[in-house]
Amino acid sequence: MNQRLSIQGAISRRPEHLFHAITELIAQTLSPSSRRVYQHTYHAWRAFADHYQIDYLDLSFSNIAAFLRDPDVAHDTRLSWKAHMLRLLDWLEESTERGPWYAQQRRQVLKFIRFQRSEEAGGGSRSQRALSMSEANQLMDVWAHDGRPVALRNTAMLRLMVYTGLRRAELVALRWQDIDLENQTVRVRQGKGDKERVASIADITNVSKRALEALRAVQGGAYEYVFPSMTTGRDPEFDTDKPMSASGIVRMLKIAVERSGVGHISAHDLRRTHITLALDNGAPLQDMQAQAGHANASTTLRYAQAADAK
Repeated sequence: MNQRLSIQGAISRRPEHLFHAITELIAQTLSPSSRRVYQHTYHAWRAFADHYQIDYLDLSFSNIAAFLRDPDVAHDTRLSWKAHMLRLLDWLEESTERGPWYAQQRRQVLKFIRFQRSEEAGGGSRSQRALSMSEANQLMDVWAHDGRPVALRNTAMLRLMVYTGLRRAELVALRWQDIDLENQTVRVRQGKGDKERVASIADITNVSKRALEALRAVQGGAYEYVFPSMTTGRDPEFDTDKPMSASGIVRMLKIAVERSGVGHISAHDLRRTHITLALDNGAPLQDMQAQAGHANASTTLRYAQAADAK
C-alpha cells in the first residue's frame, strides 16, 4: 500500500507519466506471462485513447464501456480487458488524489460487467466464423498489387494469420530470427502460458514466403521485428524497431474486410479459419493442436467451424 501511495511524489503529474508509472507497478506484481497480457490490454487502451484524443487517465465509465464494446475483440480477450481495467481503477483509487472519482467509475464498470453477464446468460454470444478458402484468398489479396511498405506489411500479416493461425500477441512479437523461410516455419517464443512452439506456414503455393521476402527487402535489414511500428499519415513508413500493437492488427483487418467484401470477421476468426480449413483438408487433430498451441485437443475442435453442409 505504501508503494502505491508514494508514486505521486516520485513522478511528474502529467497524466501519461502517471499512467505509465501505475501500470509499471501493476506489472511488478505479476508473473511474466500475466505481465505481457496486462501490457497488451494497457497498450490497447492507450491506442483507443490516442484515437479518440482523450487522456490516458480519463477512465470514466463511458470511456471504458466504449473500449470494452470493441466488436473485433475475442470473447476471452474482452474478459481479460475487464479484469485488467478494474485493477487499474483500483490502483488509481488508492494512489491518486482523484481516488473517490475512480472508485465511482469502478462501481459503474462493475455494474456494466454484471449486466453483460446476465445478457450472455440469456443466450447471447459473439458470433464465430471461418472463411472459405476463396474468401480467405479474397481477403489476403486486398493489397497484393500495392508496393508501398504498409501494403507489403499488411499482406504478409494477413497471410501469416491465415496460414499459421497465430494469435495477435504472438504475431506482433515475431522477430526475423524466428522465421525460417527455407522450411516455412515460425518459432513462437511468447505463446500463451509462456509455451514455446514451432508453427508451419502451411502455404504450398509459396506466395506467403514471397510476401515475407518482399517485406524483409523493403525493411532493408534494419529491423529486428517482422512487424515494427509505422508512422501515421497517408503513406506510412517504418518507424522505430518496436513491435506494432495488437490493436493495430484489428484496425488493419477492419480496412481489409471492408475492401474485400467478405463480410464481418474478427482477428480471432482468422485463427479459427486456419484450424477449420486444415482439419477439413485432412490435417491430423494432434498436428493442429500443436500448431495452435492448445493444451487440449478438445479446445482445437471447438475452434473448428463447419465450412458447408457436406
